[in-house]
Amino acid sequence: MIARVVILVQDSRFRRALMQELRSEDVHVEYMKPNASSWRALHREACDLVVADHDVVPVPVAESITLLKEVPDAPTVALVSWRGNTEESAQLLAAGADLVLEATTPTKLVAEVLATQLEQRRDQVAELLTARPVLVQPRLSDVI
Repeated sequence: MIARVVILVQDSRFRRALMQELRSEDVHVEYMKPNASSWRALHREACDLVVADHDVVPVPVAESITLLKEVPDAPTVALVSWRGNTEESAQLLAAGADLVLEATTPTKLVAEVLATQLEQRRDQVAELLTARPVLVQPRLSDVI
């Protein structure tokens, strides 16, 4: 499975380093302009992971994240906080973000965390696609 990662991060140095760390033969990484219209466009596009500046999420944040989580095969949402405020991070998690990443964290470590999230998502998809054994043998009377 090829994973699709969408990055909506303003800081070009952080974004480029993150894209370089995440990109591989089974991970497609793309950049979208970090603004509210790009956030709304995510509702129409399938992806596995969204990495966005927390300021990109339209207000009210909880409602915006909930709407994104309601789409089929909703992506994992990782928000980047540039303020390093634990109260703000807690509010973003309470609003429905799967991860809140501090921008001061080394990019390599952030990429490792995101790669782990992608691996967990792959495992979930593989589990869903795995054929389940029939627990009860069908009887002819079930069909007639």
